[in-house]
Formats: sequence, C-alpha cells, structure tokens
Amino acid sequence: MDEIDIVFDDGQVLYSGQRVSGKVLCHSTKSCDVKSISIKFEGKGKVEWTEKTVRSYHQDGVRHYYWAENPVSNEELFLDKTFNFDSALAHLNGERSELPPGEHQFQFSFYLPSNIPSSFSGNHGYIEYTTEAKANLAPGCYVNCKKTFIVHNNMNVNALPQANESIQKKDSKYIYCCCCQSGPITCLCWIPKQGYTVGEKISFSAEIENLSSRSMEKSQLQLIQTVTYHGKVCQKKMDRNVIYKADRPGFEHEDYWTDYKIDVPPIPPSPFQGTKLIDVDYHIEMEVDVGPWDKNIIVKLPIMIGADFQTNAPIDFLYPIPPPPYYEALAPPLFQEGYSYHSVLNAPLNPPSYDEIYSISETGCKDEK
Repeated sequence: MDEIDIVFDDGQVLYSGQRVSGKVLCHSTKSCDVKSISIKFEGKGKVEWTEKTVRSYHQDGVRHYYWAENPVSNEELFLDKTFNFDSALAHLNGERSELPPGEHQFQFSFYLPSNIPSSFSGNHGYIEYTTEAKANLAPGCYVNCKKTFIVHNNMNVNALPQANESIQKKDSKYIYCCCCQSGPITCLCWIPKQGYTVGEKISFSAEIENLSSRSMEKSQLQLIQTVTYHGKVCQKKMDRNVIYKADRPGFEHEDYWTDYKIDVPPIPPSPFQGTKLIDVDYHIEMEVDVGPWDKNIIVKLPIMIGADFQTNAPIDFLYPIPPPPYYEALAPPLFQEGYSYHSVLNAPLNPPSYDEIYSISETGCKDEK
C-alpha cells in the first residue's frame, strides 16, 4: 500500500453534537495483503506542572530543610471511538485480504458528544482531538495517517444568565501626604451587557474624576484571560494573559472612555464547559495609575465569551474560527452511525484539507517490489 489518508466531508473544524462524516482513502499501485483497516477518534485533556514544597530530614541531631519539586497532573478522556472496516474486507477469503490496485474509500459517520469541551492549548495543559487511520499489512508492518481536528463547544453564550444584563462598578481612594488627605479619586466603569461572541465589539465606558492635588500618571484598559488548571486533590495552577491593552496619557482632573470599542479575537469560550481540568474566565480591567507610593485604582468587569458561528475572520490566535455551525436539531432523525466501503479504481487522490494543522506519518514497512 502506497498511501492512506483521512478526508473530512465538512472540514476539520467541528462542533460538539455535530455529525462527523468522511472517508479513509487507501491508494496502492499494486495488489497488497491487508489484514485490517481501522480509524480511531480520540479526544483527551491533560494538565501538568510542578509544585515546590518544603521537606526536612534529621542528621546528627539537627533538622535540615530543603525544597522538593512534586509533579502534579490530571487527565480526562472525552472521545474514544473506533471503526473497524472488517466487513468491507469480508468478501475476501482468509484472515489476510488482498486489496486490488487503485484507490479505495472506507466511509465513516457518527455524532460528536454534545458535552465535550473546546480544543485548547495553554502553558500547563491542553485539550486535543485526533484521528488515526491504520492499515495492518504483514505482522509488525502497517501504514497509518494521523490528523488533528478542532472542536468548539456549541455553547450559546446569549442564553446564559446575566449575558444580556449591563454591569457597572466603581472604586475610589484618597491620597495621603504628610498626614493630609487629598481626593477622592473615583473611577466608574460600565458595559451594556456581559455576554459576547468572537468577532463582536465590546462597548466600554469609564469616567475618572481626580479631586486630589496630584496629577494621574495614566489610565490603562485591558482584556484579561485567567486560565485555571485543576490537578487532583484540590490542586490548581493559574495563568493570567493579557488579550488586549490600550493606554492613555496622564491627566490632571478627569478622563473619559466613551463607548470605546474592544474587538473580541478568536479565544476559548467562557464558561469553559465539558471538563473539570480547565476553567477560563475573562474580565475587562481599568487601571488608574495614581503615581508613586500609592496603590493604583483597579476596576474589573467580568464578561462571558462564546464562539461566533457566522464569522470568517482570519486565524490568528489559539485556534481557527469555525465555519457556519451544524445544528443538532436539524439532524436527520433516522441517521445511524457506521461506515461503508467503495472502490474507486485509478481515481486521483483528493488533496488533504487544513494541511496547516495536521501532519501525516507513516510507520512500518511497505510492499516490496
């Protein structure tokens, strides 16, 4: 067998609950003995990091202390489905089946679970979906093809509580110098709603009033992502990532951010559903730099973010923006998952799709000429 490939009918960007269909293509220039052909779909997640703890030991009546590194990890399996195309080869005699030269198609179809999490890649963990097609030739010899596909959790962020409710927060402080109080400095921030989708614009507004005798150094607006990785036995690790940042220079008395637009880039959804390994949270943060020797004023507005099913924006972040969605309610009611076989002799091999996000590897040995 010269080559084996996997082709998805609807591309390699999928949604939870979506019907997945495609074919395994086997191409050979001459007849070959094939023991079995199969394809496996797997979705798994893993988090891992190291934590330092203080340990001690006694030596010569003295207790000694040292730092020890303890590995922390946790795993989950979200998808595990295998199709064996044995019945497609059953018309040939014996355990070893002879596959004639040409291109052969082995079709598959099934539904993704509706509660699986989105694909994710972070500093201390990942959620990854892969598929592998494998043709066993002689004992110990095989040809295989591996690909990665992207999954988005089909969450409707606008259906979540508080998604369409406005939020407003305020903070203030006084400045003290030589036992004298000056101020207050007040920062009021608000947004019209709390739920957004990828590609949407967040309309942010803020009013900053400075009644102190000191000029403010600057005001800074940020969109912050907080990722929490969960190990076993209540262990967790947190990352803080700045998704967007904008600064304004210092001012004396007041500063206004009126209907300031923040574009939501392609980022993982929040709440991050379908797993206990990873939590993803977002908030808009306005920080007023009041100068040296004093703590800055920080106001945080939590938001929720879901996937945008209609956008075709460029891919430039953690994973591609998806094509238009598959709605489970519109699925054919009589569909049954399974596979079928078709022989397409002497047909050209279809080019693989999304070749920038998968790799094909072949291991084992091929037929000798």
